Amino acid sequence: HGPQDSYGAHIDYGNENVVFQYNYSYNNEGGFVEILGDNINCGYRYNISVNDGYRLDPNNTPWNKKGKIFWISNYCGSGPRCPNTATFIYNNTVFINDSINPEIYFWPNVGDVHLYNNIIYTGTNGQKIPTLLQNNLNTLNISHNVFYDSSRINLDTDLLNNAFFNDPKLLNPSPFGINDPNMYQLQGVSPIIGVGKLISGSSDTTNFLYNNGGRDYFGNIVSENNPPCIGAFNLMSLNNSSSIKSLKIKAIPTMTINNLTLKIKDYDGKIETEIFNLEGNKISKQNGALISLKEFKKGIYILRININGKIENLKVVRL
Repeated sequence: HGPQDSYGAHIDYGNENVVFQYNYSYNNEGGFVEILGDNINCGYRYNISVNDGYRLDPNNTPWNKKGKIFWISNYCGSGPRCPNTATFIYNNTVFINDSINPEIYFWPNVGDVHLYNNIIYTGTNGQKIPTLLQNNLNTLNISHNVFYDSSRINLDTDLLNNAFFNDPKLLNPSPFGINDPNMYQLQGVSPIIGVGKLISGSSDTTNFLYNNGGRDYFGNIVSENNPPCIGAFNLMSLNNSSSIKSLKIKAIPTMTINNLTLKIKDYDGKIETEIFNLEGNKISKQNGALISLKEFKKGIYILRININGKIENLKVVRL
């Protein structure tokens, strides 16, 4: 937090073969991705960012100190600027709530940039999110990114290439965002399972543009042969993965002053439930089919129900 960089971590200038991966970035004032100049084969993949980039520019100067989702520059200290080679940002999941509107900004002459398979998920009622990708002396390879709700983003033309605008169906039920990376996995009904850009072609694990590393943020396998999901969470297939089939859970009753019971078809084993309020704060964890709301205030709550790794969300009301 502060007036300078204030990203969770950034890639400074003059590096080679640096990958920022498998990280959870939360509530950093400066932003999520910052890459400076004179770098070779450096970038970000398989990360989750929640509500990063809330800083306002003190002088209201565009494209300067304001917080950013992605920022690539060619700054390399005093003297001439230094473009990069093989900068990559792929398979990251970014959540932005309505209270902030960080930018996406690529400087001119930053070299070749590869932006694939990222989810940018925004609330629907906040200020417009500005984007500007300078084309002067840049080679931009951009494809298979999700922008939702795209009506809230002023999308640079280059970001539109092979873009998706569907709701990716994250597990997160809160418009504020929940401080838990598990909530940014895809639901089984997500339209972006297995439709991403395939990243493969090299056995060299440091060739990040052509070797996908083999694992997503959660440790799931990422294939060399089949298209991945978009974002930091990967599932191999809708057809052969039982972990994404509907569990057909019912809460009886859905409105109560004290208890409710979870009914799950053809199942009587272990049940773990985390309970969140609508602000995204976890307020309880309970085991078993009987859920007690007696000690809660009146209002709507989200049940995140985990059965042997299969997860569904339900809304219930405490009367």
